Amino acid sequence: MKAFMLINTPEKWCDDSHAFAKDADGNAVWWKDPNAVQFDMQGALHHAYVPEELRVIYEKIYGTIEMKEGKGLPWVSKNWGREKVYQFLVKYDI
Repeated sequence: MKAFMLINTPEKWCDDSHAFAKDADGNAVWWKDPNAVQFDMQGALHHAYVPEELRVIYEKIYGTIEMKEGKGLPWVSKNWGREKVYQFLVKYDI
């Protein structure tokens, strides 16, 4: 599964700055929790990929021109919003 598939609709987006993932009741949960249904960018990445894959994914993300501004993923999630994060992940097939 690709991370972009986890945030492909607004209902799947977690825009809470205190949670990377939420369950159906809106409670913050661990990003690997099987009950997680909403994610921010970092939560989607960690839910979709195993640690061995994440190193390569993070190198790919931080090597893009869009990420050259030096901001972290929580900042990106909050300031870009779901649609821009989704389009970014689709563009780079993440």
